[in-house]
Amino acid sequence: MTWDLFVVLAIAGLMIVGAIIDGWMLKVPNRLTFFMILSGWLVWSTQGWNELGTSVLATFVAGALLLVPYAIGGMGAGDVKMYAGFGAWMVPIPWFGFQHLLWAFALSVLVGGLIALVMIWWQSSTKINLINVHAIVGDWMMAGSLAEIFARAKVRKPSLMLLPYGIPLTIGSLLYVAYLFPMAGVNS
Repeated sequence: MTWDLFVVLAIAGLMIVGAIIDGWMLKVPNRLTFFMILSGWLVWSTQGWNELGTSVLATFVAGALLLVPYAIGGMGAGDVKMYAGFGAWMVPIPWFGFQHLLWAFALSVLVGGLIALVMIWWQSSTKINLINVHAIVGDWMMAGSLAEIFARAKVRKPSLMLLPYGIPLTIGSLLYVAYLFPMAGVNS
């Protein structure tokens, strides 16, 4: 088994476990997310200082992509840390890098949007969700700070249909890796 295949299979397994737990408990536990991050750093530290440095930087870049949605109450900290773990594992691979982290994130956002639309349709809750979207947009326009947006979102949260975002993060990220992997020229 090649090194790249090991890395891909390891992070795929960890993310799938995280998505299952998130779907079941609406939370990705710290035990798993910190393990993802620290084990990514440990694995890449065996390859050299540059790879370790890239892994650490990728952890923060991947997490930063989700900070605003987290800050306004759109997702939990576990989702942020799970994607940070994905970055820690994947970005140091030469054929992946930071640009593909962004593309994997973009696909995850699209998957999340599709899942949300299906959930809205399935529960026949279009009117309620339009009211919530109107309130969220109003918060963005009228609130003076992210803290105020977060506080308003926290009050509204019990009435919202919750999407465990670890699921679309996993689906989108792993679909993108599966698309990219054969083009990387890696032999298993």
